[in-house]
Amino acid sequence: MNNNILINNTTDLNLENYYVTIKSAAEKTFETIGPTKPEGGEVSFTLVTLDEIQEMNRSYRGLDKPTDVLSFPAEGAVIGDVIICFDQAVIQAREYGNTVKRELAFLAIHGLLHLLGYDHHNEADERDMRDMQKRIIAKLF
Repeated sequence: MNNNILINNTTDLNLENYYVTIKSAAEKTFETIGPTKPEGGEVSFTLVTLDEIQEMNRSYRGLDKPTDVLSFPAEGAVIGDVIICFDQAVIQAREYGNTVKRELAFLAIHGLLHLLGYDHHNEADERDMRDMQKRIIAKLF
């Protein structure tokens, strides 16, 4: 099973050195979860600024504040889009004592898990999602 993983960058920063981290996180997520529907589907990751993610959060969730990651499921051969705020990843890496690479990997995994049916609306779901995130991140770092 080969999923098509696309990575975009709308910031003014050269972030290509982080693309391998995001792609590896996505590949490890697919490998850990097993076959997805659609098999071989496409997922895109886009790195954005605080202003861009705040606008998206306001438009799509009604929350006028920045966030770290947003996931937008799709239909057909496209699994969906994961939007990651690079600036927020840097802030959180500092707060949590992580590297920026580890934080970006975590956010990529988190966003992709949402597209693959995981959520954290209740305690049991949150525990399942957190456990899966830990399993996948442990395989990367």
